[in-house]
Amino acid sequence: MENIDILFVENEKSISDLYIALMRAITDVTFKIVSSGEEALELLKSTEFKIFILDINLGSGKLSGVDLSIEIRKQFCDAKIYVMTGHPYLFDSIDPSIAGIDKVFSKPKAVLHILDTIKNDLAI
Repeated sequence: MENIDILFVENEKSISDLYIALMRAITDVTFKIVSSGEEALELLKSTEFKIFILDINLGSGKLSGVDLSIEIRKQFCDAKIYVMTGHPYLFDSIDPSIAGIDKVFSKPKAVLHILDTIKNDLAI
């Protein structure tokens, strides 16, 4: 099984491009980006990740970021799972850890906060 540091699951190309630029600034980090929950689940069959960064709304696919988090947590109990959302109020009355989510970040400003979190998680 291949080992990679981070899996980003993001269906918006502009955000994916931003992740690519940020990750290139951290030279020791390996990462992959996919655009749907279904692609992510397929990749999990052959690859192990330490950190997952998921968009809550993954577009027209069958899986949301919350659905995907639940599936990831079943397989990777020690991984960190972070979600990005433009609607953080969705978690005002629900504890995100129920779905295996470690932290919720608010789009778009949270992208830089995620970078700091990644650095801390990977001890860079």
